[in-house]
Amino acid sequence: MDMFKFLCMSGMPVNQCSLCIFLDVLRKEIRLYEYIEFTVAAASFLLVLCYFPSKPPTPPSISAGCERLGFVQGLKALLTHGRFWQIGIVYGISTGVLSGWSSVLDVNLKYFGIGEDEAGWIGFYSMVSGSVAAFIFSRITDLIHHRIKIVLLIVLFGATTAFTWFFLVCLKILPDLKVSLYLSAILGVLFVNGAVPLFFELAVETTYPIPEDATMGMLTLMNNVGCLIFLLLPMDGELKDTMDDWMNPMMAGSCFICIPLMIFFKVQYRRLSVDKRIVMT
Repeated sequence: MDMFKFLCMSGMPVNQCSLCIFLDVLRKEIRLYEYIEFTVAAASFLLVLCYFPSKPPTPPSISAGCERLGFVQGLKALLTHGRFWQIGIVYGISTGVLSGWSSVLDVNLKYFGIGEDEAGWIGFYSMVSGSVAAFIFSRITDLIHHRIKIVLLIVLFGATTAFTWFFLVCLKILPDLKVSLYLSAILGVLFVNGAVPLFFELAVETTYPIPEDATMGMLTLMNNVGCLIFLLLPMDGELKDTMDDWMNPMMAGSCFICIPLMIFFKVQYRRLSVDKRIVMT
């Protein structure tokens, strides 16, 4: 994209020849990116083949060493586990919509005069901040046991506020400042992505003794379903032509609708209670 901008800004006529040069450079950069991705994935796969134990030498906790359901039995149990579906729907809506929203951020922002490079940097800073926030939120809940639900409610409220701010800035209802656009997007992604390990922890606590791999697999599936639904919407011609009208309010609304669902969620720390009960005895 930088070469194409250079050709346009230099005053040179963007004819068929210059366009071919741009496409050739773009094709090579994409191929290089795919080679890098393949190398990392292949190296990781080989490391797993060489050495990846099925479990650590000693259980990380007392409950981890207790008898669990099998993987298939756990999946069957999850299908009829009402409280798991409650937390799973909240996770799927909030993180699934965010995954779809982030993947088309450049398309979203072009309607508001934001270029592809600018949108890319907004997405980059947002994802990095979300990764850092995940460690911070996890550490907070380690220090204050039995408070995951409260932290999640605060996080969802913060995400709703941030994405509403982003939406209003795009509509120029609030001051159209670049710093506002960056801050609102970064904060919104920070809150949602930072909450991912909390959703995982709460789901595992709720479904114990169902094995963690079954619970995590189902949560990941629900995230993918939420993302797929979001990305399928633009396939409708009318919705595709009005993406700037619904994408940002949908992102804010997806976080908002999760708040009442979490309020009525009844928390049970089943795994933690097993660890504490055995330690006390």
